[in-house]
Amino acid sequence: TYTPHVYHNMQQKLRALYTHHPNLQHNFQTSLYPAASFNVGPAVVCLPHRDAQNDACNFYHITALAWYDPKTGGHIVLLEYKMIIEFPPSSSILIPSAIISHGNIAIKPHEFHQLVTQYCAGGLLRWVDAGF
Repeated sequence: TYTPHVYHNMQQKLRALYTHHPNLQHNFQTSLYPAASFNVGPAVVCLPHRDAQNDACNFYHITALAWYDPKTGGHIVLLEYKMIIEFPPSSSILIPSAIISHGNIAIKPHEFHQLVTQYCAGGLLRWVDAGF
């Protein structure tokens, strides 16, 4: 909604990749992202970090698959912005993970927290730009 040019740029490059290598398959039919990680807990905590290998111009898609009280834990932390954001179960957020340090806050011991992340490696898009 807010950065359609970012989406379309990645879409064009990935379309070229899939055309050039027709044996490649999408992870999910309804997602543009070529990579996904499943952090399956039961109580996933990510220490503050940057994903330097991700494409700096694209977003990292995080979805919480969980049962926890979002008022007391599971928050997304964005260090450079000095922000702590409530992140309820079944929520998704898009962040530029290569340039913003991010992590999350622990949940209570009896709660459940898993994350699915989708992203695009910067090297993949540079490889397409370089003519494969």
